[in-house]
Amino acid sequence: MISSFFSASQNHFRPSAFRASGKGFTLLELCVIFGIVAVLSAVAIGNWATTTEVRDAAAVQSGQAALQQVISQGSTRADTSPANLLASQRNNVLTAANLLMQNRRELVFSNAAPNVRLSITTSGRWANFSVDADGNVVLQALSADWTDFTVDNGVITRRH
Repeated sequence: MISSFFSASQNHFRPSAFRASGKGFTLLELCVIFGIVAVLSAVAIGNWATTTEVRDAAAVQSGQAALQQVISQGSTRADTSPANLLASQRNNVLTAANLLMQNRRELVFSNAAPNVRLSITTSGRWANFSVDADGNVVLQALSADWTDFTVDNGVITRRH
């Protein structure tokens, strides 16, 4: 009797023995598959979030460089001098900076008195810049959703 229980002709230990019709998957097989998919998804989402923030940090650096270029080129004109940028007349600088960054449509400069705000529309993050008395563009603040980057001496740096 015991030998017939373990014989190859019986279906006691074959997966189809646990299925009513012998088709489909067992609950255990489905749980293993869902577990593997969950682990792979968690790794992929974590990498995507880090990659997105690194991309946004690069956008802040290029935005700071573009704004600096506009300020430097316009420092001889009264309408784009650093003194006027710190006051209320910023439209020319903001327009020029947005035109300079027109190939990066997700980056938008706007007035956030007394600073200039660079918004990254794809992620919702932003960075505030100011211009010092020498005409240097200085990063002042980042939105709260930056986790891996911070402001250090007026530039964006990665936390260690």
